[in-house]
Amino acid sequence: QMGLVGRFQELFLESRWRNFQKNYGFIYKLIDLIDGRFRVGTGWKNDIVNAASLAGQSQSSNDLPHAFLWNMIAIETLLTQRSDSYSTELPKRVEAFIGWTTNWSLDDYSTRIKEAYSARCSFVHAGKLEKITIDHLLFSDTLLFNIFINIFNHLDLFTSKEALVEFSNRVEAEKILGIDARVRPKTISYTNLRYNEKDCKTV
Repeated sequence: QMGLVGRFQELFLESRWRNFQKNYGFIYKLIDLIDGRFRVGTGWKNDIVNAASLAGQSQSSNDLPHAFLWNMIAIETLLTQRSDSYSTELPKRVEAFIGWTTNWSLDDYSTRIKEAYSARCSFVHAGKLEKITIDHLLFSDTLLFNIFINIFNHLDLFTSKEALVEFSNRVEAEKILGIDARVRPKTISYTNLRYNEKDCKTV
């Protein structure tokens, strides 16, 4: 297990945390969703809540492979359907949200998503822990945070998973046809999470 276990950091619900959640986070909107204050389908609501629970387990875990796996399952829960080819559809669905950013092309996000999914499958189906790196975990953190933020900020648009898939298909169609982007709202955002040296190390 050496190199696969990281530091555990306690969560303090103090003023800085509250201010972050009010201005940049989604925890209060998650509570509103659970309380039934958003008009979304029951299945979709359950998917969002389950994904948030998985994200929480990832954040509270000090085990690198498990933390990464919870993140990947959360992303799949939010963006994929049973009939999907996950390795094909995941990059498309994520691109619908953040494909407009400079990071998407410069950092080759599409390839990195496929590599992360491959590492996830190697772990789940062959027990290959060594395939998972701290970069995989931090990258999945960034993806999941941005997916959550954009879903919670646009629950009037994403009232069901089917609506989200249709949104992704329409964004992809614009790209293929080479027409001006109009499907993606201007309020779709991207936050490039920054990490320090301690974040990139395991014990």
